[in-house]
Amino acid sequence: MNEYATSIARTPGIPRARSRWHGRGLAPFADLYGENLICRIAVAGGLYPLVAFGLWMGIGLLLQLASGNFAGFGAAIAGALVGLVAAVFMFVIGLAYAGLVAIFTVPICALVLRLLAKPLARDTQGKLAGGLVAYLTTLPAALGASLMATDTFDFLPALFVFAHCGLAIAMGQAAGCLAAVAEVRRRRRGRLTSSGLRFGVWQLLALTVPVAVVLSLLKAADMLNPPMALTSIAAAFCAVATWQPVTWLVNRWLDRRLAKRRRRRTKEATWYR
Repeated sequence: MNEYATSIARTPGIPRARSRWHGRGLAPFADLYGENLICRIAVAGGLYPLVAFGLWMGIGLLLQLASGNFAGFGAAIAGALVGLVAAVFMFVIGLAYAGLVAIFTVPICALVLRLLAKPLARDTQGKLAGGLVAYLTTLPAALGASLMATDTFDFLPALFVFAHCGLAIAMGQAAGCLAAVAEVRRRRRGRLTSSGLRFGVWQLLALTVPVAVVLSLLKAADMLNPPMALTSIAAAFCAVATWQPVTWLVNRWLDRRLAKRRRRRTKEATWYR
């Protein structure tokens, strides 16, 4: 913003320009919110395999240390080092895959949300879009696990895969929160009330169009089966279970960043004195 525009924005009687992070419209590409959301979801997709690998390697090493069996400890450390070398490729593949899915999913999600009678806040939009992208990217693995569970009635591998899907959904929701930080903070302070989904008659009729399209595509792909239903139910359960914890964790992380920034500013002010 140039000097003249700054002076105009600060002139009494003239309203200050609205910040691009404080809008509550549903247009995803109106003020770079959509691009920011897609980029953050893509980064979350790149970080997901690294977080999952580090989590399970850490759990495995801790269990081995707790058992007192150090025979294969060196091999486990070597495997962890090999995984760290492959981390760059895992990040690039996850980034490209999640970004490609998000490019198509975020506008479609925003279009469906336009059919709602009452607009949703951007943090809610971002969490819905991030969770949906995570569900779509992990759908092949979840479908394979559900098919195995329905055929062999062995639900332990399916639970393992669904845990990975739940982690992906949580990371997608966190990316959606970070794309609308202002709304997340205002909601925590009570300045942004939670709005439920309210459907009018025309909105309900309009929502039948995307639902019919999705069901038609699933039927054409021969995916209207029990494994798909089990996968969708598990993903919905994970999304509901991680909704509030993800918001709490994001707020805690933002609080830590804010406290660290304040300490740095206080230290700089003390040094200048």
